Amino acid sequence: MKYFRIIAVLVLSVSLLTGCDFFRSILGKPTSSDIERIRLEQAERQKAVKDSLAAVRAAADSAARAASYVRLNRYYVILGAFYNQSNADRFTRTLKSLNYEVQVFDFRNGFHAVGVEGTDDLRVAYEKAYNLLGNDLLEGDFPWVYDTQTMNL
Repeated sequence: MKYFRIIAVLVLSVSLLTGCDFFRSILGKPTSSDIERIRLEQAERQKAVKDSLAAVRAAADSAARAASYVRLNRYYVILGAFYNQSNADRFTRTLKSLNYEVQVFDFRNGFHAVGVEGTDDLRVAYEKAYNLLGNDLLEGDFPWVYDTQTMNL
């Protein structure tokens, strides 16, 4: 009985002096220092995510401001519409090499229309489309006029 009391007092004093970390380390669980380190790592990750989100928002805001300065004409003569972005890019480069001012319109259905000869006068737009008929760039296709305000053909 005397030994039992000594062992009980010893176990109680060890548990009181070392706390839960002693038993957690025996059981393979994270100790309070491990939990604090994990908490600090999570806080650093959250701060990094917030910083990167702020940078993305700032970049998007500056891009939106830059895009707001680009003035689109009302009518464009569309020379081609492509489903693949790479085809639209290639056609755009070809037109730019021929000194056309090119505007690409991305439609909701996934097509990318390549337009040139922007103007605010519908009659002039149809004249430009008529003048481009039979152009070797079109490969037998017909140009069409696109209205950017009403988004109608």
